[in-house]
Amino acid sequence: MRRQLTVGLVIVCIMLLSPHAFAQNGLKYRDFEFGMSLEGVLKQTKMSAASARTIFAAPDLIQTLEWNKQGYFASPGETDPVQTLRFDFYNNQLFKITATYNTRQLEGMTKVDLIDAISKVYGTASSPDETIAVPLFSGIEVRPNVLARWENGEIIFSLFQFYTDGQFGLIGSSKALDGKAALSIHEGQRLAALAAPQQEIERQHKLADERRAQDEKARKSNAPNFRP
Repeated sequence: MRRQLTVGLVIVCIMLLSPHAFAQNGLKYRDFEFGMSLEGVLKQTKMSAASARTIFAAPDLIQTLEWNKQGYFASPGETDPVQTLRFDFYNNQLFKITATYNTRQLEGMTKVDLIDAISKVYGTASSPDETIAVPLFSGIEVRPNVLARWENGEIIFSLFQFYTDGQFGLIGSSKALDGKAALSIHEGQRLAALAAPQQEIERQHKLADERRAQDEKARKSNAPNFRP
């Protein structure tokens, strides 16, 4: 019974992502619409602007916002399986959402259970033999295997699992915006690599100036009090 209730819960929570929901409500993940602004997401999540991080400022603005929805442990009575959400923006347009699920609320479920439950809403899933880049909160990126995929001409969603018997997640994106963002990020990485040597020189000069200022301050304080 508990397992049936959990499967039913996942179906309800993912229904907002179904093709029918897209047709009725636009390109949305729950209440988050692809293309919406950072300000719009901040308002819905009740987070401050300081929570957003700028990844690249050139050639385009790439930003990310990470929302730990449940904290590390689900509250008693919590029924929503989504634990964390990461939002990625290209020129202030939401292009990618990464959701992870609380393992306790999916307790006892296998990947087959999840795929079957999601497919009741999305239709038949494909099973591509590939990995997918998933960003972590630490800023690094991992590439778990894609367990199943659902897509149409505008949206693509992929189910993944971080490790064997580990946490499940779902990553979705706008194909048009994601394509533009990928090109921009690649160029941003190239520009950052070109700028890195000069930035390191400037960083070293700044550290040297700070050390000289500290030494001068200490000298002015200590010299008058020195007695041989």
